Amino acid sequence: MSETEDFQKRIEGFLEGRDPQKYIVAIEPDYMKPLMHLVIHDPEQGKKIKSFKYKPFLWMKKLNSDEFYGGDSQLAGRKMREYAISIKSLNTSDDPRMKEGFNFIAHSEQSYQKLIKFFSDGGMDIFKDDRFLTISSVDQFLIQTGKRLFKGFEDISEVHKLVFDLETTSLSHLDGRIFNIGIKDNRGYEKILDIEGETEEEKDRGEIKMICEFFKIVNQIKPALICGYNSENFDWTFIFGRCEELGVNIKDIAITRNPQTKIKRRRQTLKLAAEMEWYDQTIMWGYNIMDTIHAVRRAMAINSSIKSAGLKSICQHSRIAKPNRVYIDGGMIAKVDADTENKYAFNEDNGEWHKISEHLPLKEGFKETTGKYIVSRYLLDDLWETEKVDDQYNQASFLMASIIPSSFSRTCTMGTAAIWKILMLAWSYENKIGIPVGQEKAPFTGGLSRLLKVGYSKNVVKFDFASLYPSIQITHDVFPSVDISNALKEMLTYLYNARNKYKYLAGEAKVAGNEADATLYGNKQLPIKILNNSMFGSVSAPNVFPWGDMNVGEMITCSGRQYLRQMVRFFAIKGFEPLVLDTDGCNFAIPADVEKYRYVGKGTHRFVEKDKEYTGVEACVSEYNEIYMKGVMGLDVDEVITATINLSRKNYANLEPSGKIKLTGNTIKSKTLPIYIEEFLDKGITMLLNGDGKSFITHYYDYIDRLFGQQIPLRKIATRKKVKHTKKQYEDRKLEKNAKGNPMPRLAHMELIGKHDLKVDNGDTIYYFNTGTAKSHADIKVQKNKQTGEEEIIWRCELIPNIELEKNPDKTGPYNVAKYINSFNSRIGPLMVVFQPKVRETLLVTDPEDKQFYTDSEMKLINGMPMSDGDQDNIIDLLTVTDRENDFWARINRNFKGVLGSVGVNDTLEEELDVEAAHSQFEKPKVFNKIGEDDDKDNVIHEYEEPVVEVKPDPQQSLFQTIEEEKVEVMEEVPKSEDTPTIQELEDNEAGVRDNNVDDVFQQALDGRFYPTTEVVTDKTNNDLHREISELRTEMSKIKVTNDKNTKLLTQIRDIFGEMLLELKI
Repeated sequence: MSETEDFQKRIEGFLEGRDPQKYIVAIEPDYMKPLMHLVIHDPEQGKKIKSFKYKPFLWMKKLNSDEFYGGDSQLAGRKMREYAISIKSLNTSDDPRMKEGFNFIAHSEQSYQKLIKFFSDGGMDIFKDDRFLTISSVDQFLIQTGKRLFKGFEDISEVHKLVFDLETTSLSHLDGRIFNIGIKDNRGYEKILDIEGETEEEKDRGEIKMICEFFKIVNQIKPALICGYNSENFDWTFIFGRCEELGVNIKDIAITRNPQTKIKRRRQTLKLAAEMEWYDQTIMWGYNIMDTIHAVRRAMAINSSIKSAGLKSICQHSRIAKPNRVYIDGGMIAKVDADTENKYAFNEDNGEWHKISEHLPLKEGFKETTGKYIVSRYLLDDLWETEKVDDQYNQASFLMASIIPSSFSRTCTMGTAAIWKILMLAWSYENKIGIPVGQEKAPFTGGLSRLLKVGYSKNVVKFDFASLYPSIQITHDVFPSVDISNALKEMLTYLYNARNKYKYLAGEAKVAGNEADATLYGNKQLPIKILNNSMFGSVSAPNVFPWGDMNVGEMITCSGRQYLRQMVRFFAIKGFEPLVLDTDGCNFAIPADVEKYRYVGKGTHRFVEKDKEYTGVEACVSEYNEIYMKGVMGLDVDEVITATINLSRKNYANLEPSGKIKLTGNTIKSKTLPIYIEEFLDKGITMLLNGDGKSFITHYYDYIDRLFGQQIPLRKIATRKKVKHTKKQYEDRKLEKNAKGNPMPRLAHMELIGKHDLKVDNGDTIYYFNTGTAKSHADIKVQKNKQTGEEEIIWRCELIPNIELEKNPDKTGPYNVAKYINSFNSRIGPLMVVFQPKVRETLLVTDPEDKQFYTDSEMKLINGMPMSDGDQDNIIDLLTVTDRENDFWARINRNFKGVLGSVGVNDTLEEELDVEAAHSQFEKPKVFNKIGEDDDKDNVIHEYEEPVVEVKPDPQQSLFQTIEEEKVEVMEEVPKSEDTPTIQELEDNEAGVRDNNVDDVFQQALDGRFYPTTEVVTDKTNNDLHREISELRTEMSKIKVTNDKNTKLLTQIRDIFGEMLLELKI
């Protein structure tokens, strides 16, 4: 076995955990003794708790001996013996950042409390002093022992899980109560707890009994996971609140796996892509309490196709909704449940139901039942869907927890930089290596993102580099030098290979028709993909990730930019028209004659079979891979798109071959869009994607007719606002001032609640419409009465009662025509980019009398003609290496030509990537081009012959140390813990450490922007900025190009200006 193979074997053992212990589902610390209690769910031996000894530890920098214990070394020595403390130095390999970092480790043979006390007695607070690095005691134990959670379980569905849901009479525990608790596990148990009693006093007693029964069932079942949907924000908050209102101490009735440790809640952080928010985490000793909506929201943060995190919506999106799912409007649940006077009809096959009446009698296929039965079916369906959604969306976190030495709840909420940090901390501990000091975050060149053709294009292919940044790192050995053992490189290499293995096995299983194995291997590769792609973000954030290096991060992005330029040039030469680039791929319009291309594979790249003849798009990709893709680099066909509309940067609509339409960007997709606009866009964009400009124009004018004639139903035109304040909270808010010292603005929906004296709960939706006569008319206007001096409201809106929406959903009314047409046109305007100038300038009207007529040729869709300067980039600028990139290569004493050379491009091509050569090789983009017109057949770009250059792969290096594994004593009994204030203090401190660890801001590096070194604060409005930028654009357009030098300078100015606009998102 080679040194590299041996290291890879060690990496595998490290990630999977060197300790063979199986079926650990939870870990609980003992702060008073050096013990950790493991909750084990053994399928054969049953559920039990085992306790293990460990040695608490922390990392530290070199301390000032005069400061520690007042410089009394003898006292410090006595305290070390008293608290059984040992301090050892760690390997730094004389690396400067390592030597400045945490190069000592301190252990205690006694307890974590004693370890903390040793330093606090010496005058140091380890949680506030930046010379100490601490992690939670659970993390310490897993790192030290090499144990991992969930070893022995292949899938999250194999772990015993209980899901629960509440039904309440109100959204607030202050004026509502729980009337149902639904409970279900994944072993066949399900039960609906129902409140008993007629009077309010009887219901109070019944509610207490129901809550007690819930906790009793949890204690009897003893699941590993307790899940709910939005349970931390609502269900647990409601349970705690009702116990307080009913005079019941929840700590007396919520029995944990260790009765001496009580249920509690603690502030915790949830990482959502680049954002972070706080929530109250419910903690019960021995259980993992999870909120499934957290997993969905994490997916939603990175997947724009998920429109809502609501349970019903996510089930429909994920195609796991039951065919006979029962739906009840939230405001009707309590009423239906309490209705004992009426009979209900229910259809078991499709879940439909209704109240039996003279107008809606019992029909064939329906059975007669009660409202309570309808609600119980609804609740059980909620539980079933919560379980299935959790299985799907928490699967990645479950698999991640099996390799991350941390608790399950923390793994589910931490950011990816924190994950890499805990992995490197564990590796450093095992190998007795110090922890480096971090670096300051600095501006650097981001990924390459360009929009080259706005408008309509058809027959589009997206080429995507396979794991671009990880592949660059492995192929070109781009890793921080401060990682003195090469662990990051070896881990990434192992994970890269593991993911490819699982992807291959999943594909093989799918071909063989083995869906179970295909799903299993598909799930296994998912968390690995997340880890691989997140390493770049980690190394680019050295202020968060101690092993990070700004130069390494920038070398990855600058290399990625070169690969993209090379790929664009290769396919442009073959007639593919580049449309849009985004970091790791590019969309091209496929040339009409693409099938002329033939290529016989040489088998020199893993994506290409030897002696297989490829045609069309596959021929071009195979040729590119075998010429240029060395090491682990590779180019894939990510997707083929029937048609696309590029409206602006990161705003587009795609028509997939299946007929499905994908909308991305706030221009055409928003949760706050009124229904009337959303419905038009859904139909209109479909017409445009099918190339039918004529039908779109007809549809538009029909809609204007209906809008102008006030024929759109009020339900669709209405503004929808959720209630977020109680009436009292809103009245208090009106007395507050904003940042400029002005009164807080009035909220129309809250004013309507007060005007009509509505009884509402937080979360209720208020519907209303504007009744003004001008587009500038606001819903309400507050002014002072000249005679009395008191404020009064001028009403320009009307409430739409919920009962009216239910009884008469198609009702129309006197809405503000000018305002709603203006809102409509402002949303339709960006779609004009697909039309020729005459149409785009005259199509939108505010009065049906002004409608225009066009010829068939005028209604043909186009691309390449932006609405205004700066809305579209050009290929010359794309292929130009920026000054920022050149400055970077010079700073690290490297040349980008060396990077290009290492991927198979010779000096001739490098020269052609300069501005002057680009001008001679590429035409300027046409102003616009009708779809179907032939491109210029004489363009020089089609005559270029690509060179073939053989490149030897980079050598692989490895360096590591070995250590002896420490043995831990096993104790079968669970010792009683002392519930003292000291424990609470320790827990609070650990929570603080945990919060700091997840605060990774590395996502800044992913959006392809350049960050200024100085923060600029302005009080200018967006209109001011738009006006000034427009003036600057006008001045720039006047600059005369007199020579090649001026051409290059102007290109650089425009490049910087374009990046500024991207940063401002203008």
